[in-house]
Amino acid sequence: MPLCRFVCLSLAAVYYEYLAFSLPLSSFYLSTVVVVLVVLVILVEVLVVVVVVVVVVVVVVLLVLLVEVLVVVVVVVVVVE
Repeated sequence: MPLCRFVCLSLAAVYYEYLAFSLPLSSFYLSTVVVVLVVLVILVEVLVVVVVVVVVVVVVVLLVLLVEVLVVVVVVVVVVE
């Protein structure tokens, strides 16, 4: 995530400088653009963390189910013998 943050914040800074020197806009507008870009970076990072957590939870649940099935199979095999 730090690489994503660095790249996105660098792009935001470059965009800010481009707007500051090429367009006669108010500093409020430029600050708003930078704040929006930073918020978007934070939202993307949060989304990535949520996706990773969901994937880990799903994998753990599937592994637990697999272990339960294996235990049932072993118990059935032992009882049958």
